[in-house]
Amino acid sequence: MARTTDQNSATSGFFINLDNNTGWNSDANPYAAFGRLVSGFAVASAIAKLSGTVGSDGTVTPDQPAVVMWAIQLK
Repeated sequence: MARTTDQNSATSGFFINLDNNTGWNSDANPYAAFGRLVSGFAVASAIAKLSGTVGSDGTVTPDQPAVVMWAIQLK
């Protein structure tokens, strides 16, 4: 879940993780990583290639926001 530095601030934002970011799974700054992409990897890769501005903390703000129109939960 996307959040600020406050560990209890996650609401509805999320990341599509395209790499094994083991640093996100630390005791000092843990993130919840869950789910899997079962189809549409080409779309996720295209989103990752969109241009954006890199902030001083390394986060990227897209020049044009990508909008996920729908997602489903598989059981």
